[in-house]
This record gives sequence, C-alpha cells and structure tokens, in this order.
Amino acid sequence: MNIWKSSDIKSKKMSTTNFLAGLATLFVISSNCSAQNFNAWAKKADSLHNSKNYGEAGYYFEKAISAIKETYVEANDFYRCAASYTMAGDINKASFYITKAVNKGGVSSEILKRNNELSNLQRSKQWPSIIDHAEKMEINLNIALIDKLKTLENRDQFYRKKMDSMYKSKEVNSTLLKIFKTKQFKLDSIIIIETKEVFDKFGFPTRLQVGEQNMVLFFVVQHSDLKTMELYYPLFEKAAENGDLSWRSLCLMTDRIRKRKHLKQIYGTQITTDANGKSILYEVEDFENLNKRRLSIGLEPIEEYVKFWDIKL
Repeated sequence: MNIWKSSDIKSKKMSTTNFLAGLATLFVISSNCSAQNFNAWAKKADSLHNSKNYGEAGYYFEKAISAIKETYVEANDFYRCAASYTMAGDINKASFYITKAVNKGGVSSEILKRNNELSNLQRSKQWPSIIDHAEKMEINLNIALIDKLKTLENRDQFYRKKMDSMYKSKEVNSTLLKIFKTKQFKLDSIIIIETKEVFDKFGFPTRLQVGEQNMVLFFVVQHSDLKTMELYYPLFEKAAENGDLSWRSLCLMTDRIRKRKHLKQIYGTQITTDANGKSILYEVEDFENLNKRRLSIGLEPIEEYVKFWDIKL
C-alpha cells in the first residue's frame, strides 16, 4: 500500500524533501499476518528463555526473525536466537544464527568467548570456525576510529542520560532539566564539528570498520539541526540498504525530519506536548495503518511505544 500521492515522487534525483516524501515506498507493508508478530513472538521467546524453556525460546525467536525481512533484523535478534538454541543443545541452529549475528557486525570474538550462555557452543566442533570467522571479520576494524566514536558517544549522551533518569523516575526538576538541556546543546555544537570531520574522512563507517559503533554518528546527527540531518540522510539511507544501519533507526530520523518540516510523521516515533505541557503523539500520516508500517519492520505496536510517556491513544 502506497500512502503517498504519485506527484510526491518525481524522479530518482528528487530533492531531499521529495525523497523523504517517497521513502515509504522503500518499506513494503506486509499483508502476511505473521509479519505483524515480530514483537509478540520475540517477547514470548524472551519469557521462555528467562523461564529456561530454551528450545521453545529458540523456536519463537526464529519465528520472530522470519516474520520480517532479514534487512530489518538486528544483530542482537540473531544473537538471542543463537543463545537460546545453544542452551537447548541445538548446536547446528545455534551456529547458524550466531554466524548471522557476527556478519551483522554486532558480536565480537571477545563477546563470544566470554559469554557463558554460549558454553555449549564453545565446546562444540563448530566453535573454532566460528571464532576464526569472527576474528577475520575484525581484521579490518579501525580501532582508533572506534575509540573516537566512543568518546563522541559519551559526550553525546552525557546530559541526555541525566534527563532520561529524571523522566524515568517521574521526578522532573524543571530548573535542573533546563540547565541540562542548555549544557547538552552547547556540547552538541562541538560534537557535530568532530562528527563532520569523521564523515569527510570516512563517509559513514561500515560495520566491518567499526562494528555497531557507527550508530554513534547517527545519534549525533539526529540530535543536530535540520540542515545537517538532511545533508547526511542519503548516507544513512544507503547504509541501511547495505546492512550497516538499522532500518528502525532510519525511520526515527525520517520522522524527526518530517516533524521539523511540520509534516506528519510516518512511523510514530516522535512525541510532542499539548498546550498543557502533556506528552502526546505527534501527528501521524495515515494513522489507521500506523501499526502495519511499524510491525512490518520490527517496531513494537504504537500503543506499547507510547507507554513510556504515559500516553493513551
């Protein structure tokens, strides 16, 4: 289903605005009901894993993974499936899914070696080849750039974590919140300059270069001004197509840009406030089919997403 007017999409060389307007065509809304159960099955799998029903947990993780396109599946999704099958003693499936997690750039050889959940796999005949594969994947890692990105991440999140803690505790000190926002804003102006230097030198680093640490650049840019987000959006879109960036994250930036442009959002990721200062969901394009769009790429139903802000739809 295409929720856009055909006039919104003029050519492959469209402007940034029209490109964003046409982005929904990249995400096919699945008519298969199984595609709408990624989160339900993943949650059931988590519950089964926690209750030590590992075989069933692996089965439902596998169903969740198969419910959406593999492009949309995260490294951690594959890892959780592998961990459950490992604990269940199904080494072949564990090996299969842990390899997919490694290929996504989200699991290092060190993580594999030290994680007790993988003890059965670590004793298997497949283990040496799994570690060998992970280590070969790490040969091209740019350690200096990874360290740089970790520093940027710490600074990008420094005051944001403090603000999040206040929101989670439900004890928001408005004066202190304003101070944190001001300090983070000043810090962001410095961080974005360093981020642009990374883009100028490396483009958007691949997961083969920095693992999932490349997400730091995404978060820095999404906290920046509209002009900067639009400038680097094509890089992020290409990275998502290549498997170097989460499509779920790309949806977050899509909505954020549209909100800045006073357009309706597509995936329901953006929250705003009403005249009384109460948190509400920012206006959504074709709200009736919002959950279809969210669930088709692995996002939870909108009703669950907005619970964090005590929003009732």
